[in-house]
Amino acid sequence: MYLHAALVGLVLQLHFGATHKLVCYISSWSSQGMAQFKVDHVDPFLCTHLVVTFTDINGSYELEPHDHQLYHSFNRLKLRNPKLKTLLATGGQHFNGTLFSQMISIKAHRTAFIHSVLKVVRTFGFDGLDLVQKYPYVFPRGLKDEAKFTSLARELRLAFDRESSRSGKRRLVLSTTLSPWEQMAGSDFHKYVDFISLMSYDLHGPWQGVTGHSSPLYSGGTSQNDLYLNINQMVKYWLYRKIPARKLLLGFAVYSRTFELQGREHGMGAPAKEGGPGKYTKTTGFMALFEVCQFIESGATVKWSKNQQVPYAYKGKQWLGFENQHSLRKKVKWLTHLDLGGAMVWSLDLDDFTGTSCHQGKYPFIKQLKSSLLAQRKK
Repeated sequence: MYLHAALVGLVLQLHFGATHKLVCYISSWSSQGMAQFKVDHVDPFLCTHLVVTFTDINGSYELEPHDHQLYHSFNRLKLRNPKLKTLLATGGQHFNGTLFSQMISIKAHRTAFIHSVLKVVRTFGFDGLDLVQKYPYVFPRGLKDEAKFTSLARELRLAFDRESSRSGKRRLVLSTTLSPWEQMAGSDFHKYVDFISLMSYDLHGPWQGVTGHSSPLYSGGTSQNDLYLNINQMVKYWLYRKIPARKLLLGFAVYSRTFELQGREHGMGAPAKEGGPGKYTKTTGFMALFEVCQFIESGATVKWSKNQQVPYAYKGKQWLGFENQHSLRKKVKWLTHLDLGGAMVWSLDLDDFTGTSCHQGKYPFIKQLKSSLLAQRKK
């Protein structure tokens, strides 16, 4: 499914230059799979940027760090790789969207937030902040909040510039992670951020009642919705809105959405409901990469969607779409052709970080993605 680990290891001895960013999230510090994911599992040379999740904001509209010891340990990775950039993410699925909306609505509240960001990020040694808009959306009132989000981005960037000039330190990085169909594509916020990671996955799932890949490159051509729920269409929407291509990073999910087939059909678009959980992540309709590898090796049938340029697999009633060496190469070639700035990965701890499930060494998904980016760089 992936390049041989020894070959990948040789490729990864090369420094991953500034041509492409590889931004990797770390989403959990609890039990994942057959081991507990810890800072010690992190390879500081694997990604150009590491993002630790998630912080929330408090009733005073200030950033509220939750694990001081973790942040210090995390940032000590830069002692091993001084070129590594680390970011602290705020937002996410359980983020207090109401407080966030209140914060961006009033300048005094934004100022309090920005002051807290500078203090927290510098205190713990991060190189910047990532603002994450993840389901449910943090813009509950729509376009008015989006305009205010642009004000927040502008004020954050100005504060970062001033702090750098005053302290003599390198300016803090400001990034954002957004839904591909987010209306932010029509605003000017991109002028103030260093890069934008597009969550170009979860485009299809069990909630739609039929099987489908979470992150198809192209349309499947089987329904009207398929014309829109694909990477090619969504990214080109952002480019059409005049967002600089080099600021856009294509999102890659190191997990699969699972389905339970409801009949004899087992292709794309087959009737289905939410599938069973992975053995270790224990989340219905979800499998981490290390669980996907085990599912495939258990005797699942693997197929390739020529239209969507992605693989899927099924065994009995269980069905899932996933990524393999071929689909990752296809997507990297595609993003390089459009001159995108690189890739974002969700998430490090969902890869086979122990190297015991996929039998391809540690982090086979991310190493394959990285080697594909390096290969395109050399062309």
